[in-house]
Amino acid sequence: MRLTTRTNLAMRTLMFCAANPGRIVRKQEVAETCNASENHLAQVIHLLAQKGYLKTIRGRSGGLMLGRRAEDIRVGEVFRAFEAGPPFGRGLARGRE
Repeated sequence: MRLTTRTNLAMRTLMFCAANPGRIVRKQEVAETCNASENHLAQVIHLLAQKGYLKTIRGRSGGLMLGRRAEDIRVGEVFRAFEAGPPFGRGLARGRE
């Protein structure tokens, strides 16, 4: 099974937060650890926060932390949230052949 970069980054972000319980982690820390751009990571963090997986704190001493207990987050749920919908272009080319 191949994962999109976005799903991979979402899982890595959740694992990083789970490995640092009770601590507010910064987006820059996660980006450096995952070797990802902060802009791409920001999009992933936004979706994770919308779905309740992360809690974000704004401001100078802000960052992110798990929005649920690590034990309550199911990998399949996260995959479905990020892999929902077919990739762009799938099925379109076949219909025109």
